[in-house]
Amino acid sequence: MFYVILVLICVIFYILSLFENENLNKLNSYLMLIILLLFSGLRYGVLWDYFNYEKIYSSVTDWKSILDPKLHIEHGFSFLIVLSHKFGLNWYGFVFFIALLTLLFTWRFITKYSKNRIASLLLHLSPYFFINDMGAIRNGLSNAIILNTFESIQRKKIVVFLGWLILASLFHGSVIAFIIPYLVCNYFRFSAKKIKYISVCLFPLLFLNQVVNISNIAINLVHKLNISIINKYIDRYIGTKFFYNGGISITMLAQIVMLIFVAYTIEKYRNDSDYKQNLNMLNIYFVGILISVIFSNFDMIVARFSLIFLNFDKVLFVNAIYKYKKNKVIFLLALAIYCIVRIYIYLRVHPAAHPYKMIFF
Repeated sequence: MFYVILVLICVIFYILSLFENENLNKLNSYLMLIILLLFSGLRYGVLWDYFNYEKIYSSVTDWKSILDPKLHIEHGFSFLIVLSHKFGLNWYGFVFFIALLTLLFTWRFITKYSKNRIASLLLHLSPYFFINDMGAIRNGLSNAIILNTFESIQRKKIVVFLGWLILASLFHGSVIAFIIPYLVCNYFRFSAKKIKYISVCLFPLLFLNQVVNISNIAINLVHKLNISIINKYIDRYIGTKFFYNGGISITMLAQIVMLIFVAYTIEKYRNDSDYKQNLNMLNIYFVGILISVIFSNFDMIVARFSLIFLNFDKVLFVNAIYKYKKNKVIFLLALAIYCIVRIYIYLRVHPAAHPYKMIFF
């Protein structure tokens, strides 16, 4: 029930944003942000790792603990735990602190690039908010930090990019894979037209993967690169099930369809001033979809690695859909279809998130 109420509140805020009252929209976006913070920061026992992280928080109490190899967590996260202890925060205070950091990094990206902040927050709800912000605490924070690499990707500032990347990797090492978008966007960038045509070919590739098992071939190729941190996470995730058994899913098919729609839209409006920005985001999202298709037989790899790239859709898709703002039918239809896809994704992971409890009751 709490989840339904949260989504309904956010939908109401979004409907109000369509009236284009700047002051009201600014107020509502901050209210929506606060509601998400309270929902995430005051949760109790929600999702997979809550109590595991509580045990870790109790065991990491001094600076020496940060380097303890038995913890199997990144040093940045251990540092924040010890810092929280020094400031007298208990476990609940720490959860709230991480929720605040995660949302602030996400909010910074949204406010800088989104055509509608409330719409982007609404799209952030699922799966990123429910899976990452509320579940995979370290992964959620690192993915939120990674969003802020975008400006350095745009401006080819490799030092700044690496600074953000290293910061994010201090909380979850899997984000090191995000070096790929920097290379793609600045040296091998695909046009929107090429992405559109390649995306159409992803449908047969997805089905071919079930016959030839391209996922296994890809895993072997990654291993041959001999990048230890990537291999560590690959080996950990290939035997882990997330919320489906691998293979073809309706979610994946829907995401490819939406990718084709966005690529078509960006190509159509290639003379707009934000074309380069949207094209770069499209390339990042495209990398995420490729990972999803190629590794579709290993759902945990898809969940952990592809979400790093797909996380950009909260701005990319909003900006693409808003190109049709003057055509109310297409605009509302595109947004409605995408929201349905996101709600479907949420329903897939909802059993793991249910029931919602707060620390007060």
